[in-house]
Amino acid sequence: MVIAIGVSQYRGKGIGFEASRKMMEYGLKEFGINLFHAETNEYNMASRRLLEKLGYKEIGREGQLIQYEYKVENYKKV
Repeated sequence: MVIAIGVSQYRGKGIGFEASRKMMEYGLKEFGINLFHAETNEYNMASRRLLEKLGYKEIGREGQLIQYEYKVENYKKV
């Protein structure tokens, strides 16, 4: 998933957060995906804040790239 808000007047309004949250929710409900991975450049503070706000945890670094993971616990698809 790539989140990019191209028009500056729309940045910082929660659009990227809501779009990301909805995609994760859809993946979980429709396909049972309960483990999500993300990666961003260490200098991309907006992306880092977004991932952390979504609940992602940093799991590693490789050069300037930071790897994140989000795991949904105790989910059973019905």
